Amino acid sequence: MMGHQKNAGGRLMIIEELRENLISYIKKKFYTRSNTAIIEWQEKVCFVKVMKMGEKRLNQSIEEIAASFLDENKLKSFLDFYDFFKKNKIGKAKTGRTGISKWTIIYKNKKIGHFSFHKNSWSIDYFDLFNRNKWLEECEKYLTAELKDFILTNINTTSGCCVNKTCWSVENKIILGKLFNGRVCACRPVEVINPDGETLEYAKELVLIGKNIITERENVL
Repeated sequence: MMGHQKNAGGRLMIIEELRENLISYIKKKFYTRSNTAIIEWQEKVCFVKVMKMGEKRLNQSIEEIAASFLDENKLKSFLDFYDFFKKNKIGKAKTGRTGISKWTIIYKNKKIGHFSFHKNSWSIDYFDLFNRNKWLEECEKYLTAELKDFILTNINTTSGCCVNKTCWSVENKIILGKLFNGRVCACRPVEVINPDGETLEYAKELVLIGKNIITERENVL
């Protein structure tokens, strides 16, 4: 009974967050002094829609959610990744910040990155550039020339939050010996979008490298 109540509370928190995000968007998009009544009506409509959508998503498996976002080819690639994910005993945790389509990739309760779904698209992001962590420095010894090129090709310099300076980012950062002018996303510096074929195999390798780094850190303690 207690477990059921806990799950229900978590669902309500996610649903409420989705509702607030949608209401905020509507107010920014449509608000004027003359249409307050319209906004109040929109809020009610949003809440009902979010309740229905949130409950439906929260009761679905990852595979079902992926199928609702992706076409056949992208779904096949994601399911390949997710099968690898489970076989290697990698964990996942729902992130509350983005509601229904993003999960944290974890190993031994430590974050490696995230995977998420968008409109007919999915992505994986890795590591971070916060001072307390040295992910990219620690992973370098594991990298082949091809994996190093893969990382450098997928450095995230285009996230809207970082470009607009609304979240953590770094400037003029040297990553694996290469200088990146401008801003690099610090919270998800390596981002791979719709990996398949060879890029999917590289994406898997980076997850295993993250797993190895976490194991190494524990052995040092």
